[in-house]
Amino acid sequence: MKHIFTLLFLLFATIAFAQNSQENMDWQYATRFGGHNYDSPSGFKILNHPHNLEIDNEGNAYIFGTYGSLATFGNYPSDETFQLYDWGDYNFGAFLAKFDCNGNVVWHKAIARTANKDDEAQYMILKNNRIYLQGTVAIDYDNPIYFLDTTVQGSTLEYYYVYHPDSLAFPWIPYKNYTYIMELDLDGNIIDYNIFESEQRDSINPSISKPLWETG
Repeated sequence: MKHIFTLLFLLFATIAFAQNSQENMDWQYATRFGGHNYDSPSGFKILNHPHNLEIDNEGNAYIFGTYGSLATFGNYPSDETFQLYDWGDYNFGAFLAKFDCNGNVVWHKAIARTANKDDEAQYMILKNNRIYLQGTVAIDYDNPIYFLDTTVQGSTLEYYYVYHPDSLAFPWIPYKNYTYIMELDLDGNIIDYNIFESEQRDSINPSISKPLWETG
């Protein structure tokens, strides 16, 4: 009986708080996040969903999450720029999106691979005007990798690994699975990163040719 009274008290207190908050707050905006989900023939599902929401000092919102074959933001389909990369082979990846204080999409990015089931968002924090992300990604040779603003192939990563090993734009060694921790500015640009490697799935070619624009 004592527990029942405690629960009733908490219920009434919550209702009173909600009513008071509603009377003292104005509705600002509503936006949506949706699209298709990862739904394999075997019945395994990954829903489009955010993992973390952070707000900066200017009221901008940052959302880090996992999405299935397609994710949309805001008033899509009237604006195609609000659509993340789409594929049709039952895969999923991570997304990072920024909304202004009025709920408008400022930018959105993906960390995903077109034929992989291991690219997921895990955690995000916002501190001192820096975004910190943790997640998983796999790199291979055959499938495009959507890495924030850049789409790359494993062969491109292999080239950068051989000729530009200090590049922040392509920090990954190809043919591996990774857990990443990244530091970004509030525009989504990489400031720093750390990666934890798992198994090597293929060998790297140390004699890969430079592209024509670098050979002169």
